[in-house]
Amino acid sequence: MFVLKSENYIPVVYQIILELCFLLLVLNERYSSVYRENL
Repeated sequence: MFVLKSENYIPVVYQIILELCFLLLVLNERYSSVYRENL
């Protein structure tokens, strides 16, 4: 295993979390709009 420096590791994790949150928001809006149309 290779060790990442904490200075480099933290921004990467932070960006991944932000991207995941953004994806969840986009998917949630798409599914909710589709769900409303089916009702």
